Amino acid sequence: FAIEQSTNGTTFAQIATVETNVTQFAVSGLHAATAYWFRVRAYNSYGYGDYSPWVPFTVQLVPDPPQTVSPGGTINTLSPAYTWKAVPNATSYYLMVWSYSENQYIIYRTLYPENVCSGEVCAYTSTANVVSGRQYGFKVRGKNSFGTGAFSPYLDFTPQ
Repeated sequence: FAIEQSTNGTTFAQIATVETNVTQFAVSGLHAATAYWFRVRAYNSYGYGDYSPWVPFTVQLVPDPPQTVSPGGTINTLSPAYTWKAVPNATSYYLMVWSYSENQYIIYRTLYPENVCSGEVCAYTSTANVVSGRQYGFKVRGKNSFGTGAFSPYLDFTPQ
């Protein structure tokens, strides 16, 4: 079978050929929020058969890891605002704060952009205070209807 792809539904280009017993094919290099059309046709030594009906779809991806902004390093508050950059396709975020001295998460919350984000920045201040002199790390990940993205790297901080 010959597999063809298009980004406009009119002009197609062959992207692969597969054996007759292949019923699935993974396509790489696609871009989020981009429409694609695919069609297939059989071929043999006598030539090509008719095209299948084309199948349109738009690539949707889970959110990228958000970039954590603050707190980081030494801070002067026991009630920090956990801040990160908004991810365009996230419909919720999961925030986790790790206490290195307690060896456990002390904050874990599902948060919604409409409640914590303003423009490109999101911030959440917990009612759970941190303890002076202890080291903490926080991370965030986004979620949407297509799945849950990866966590951001930890951003470590120590309140004084």
